[in-house]
Amino acid sequence: IYVPTGQRVNITLSDGTNVWLNARTKIVYPAVFDKSARKVTVDGEAYFDVHPDASHPFTVISGPAEVTVLGTSFNLRAYPEEDIVTTLVSGAVQMSEKVGGQSVRLTPGEQGCLEKTNGYMTKREVDTYLHTAWKDGRIVFRNMRLEDLFTTLARWYDLEVFYLNPEVKDIRFTGDMDKTERFGDILRIIEQNRRVHFHVKGRTVSVSWQ
Repeated sequence: IYVPTGQRVNITLSDGTNVWLNARTKIVYPAVFDKSARKVTVDGEAYFDVHPDASHPFTVISGPAEVTVLGTSFNLRAYPEEDIVTTLVSGAVQMSEKVGGQSVRLTPGEQGCLEKTNGYMTKREVDTYLHTAWKDGRIVFRNMRLEDLFTTLARWYDLEVFYLNPEVKDIRFTGDMDKTERFGDILRIIEQNRRVHFHVKGRTVSVSWQ
């Protein structure tokens, strides 16, 4: 299944596992899992509520990373241009790197990150809501760089963004908005900080100092 720009999809796998797929996400999975293991492949972002089955581990594969669980809820963000990030909501997962053999075990509230540039794997504590609210139709950001924010918005609203003043990429924003908001309304909310200005032409957004 491939989820196009501006959409999110909820599917149920043959074992009863629920999966929410974010925009521009591809998942490959069997119609029926075999008897030895449950494996799926993801490119993009997906939230998993895994049906518990201790005798059949559930594995998500994305590029060089593997996440293995028995029964748990977690978010995997693995877009091609970004690092691979796993955020654990409940249960326990093992995140592994296939080339160098690194692995980290996550507990609820922790996030594992595999950096694509150097292959390093790290983990940290996070607010899981910031990384999972998308499945409930929210766009949530806290102290986020403008460039990173627009990377997220572009997947939902199908945008092309140009920065007339490169320095504005590092301005940080905080917000919690509904994805059903019109894009123009979201831009006006961001502009209220009186630091940046947006010029919109079709699906192209130019960003400059206000």
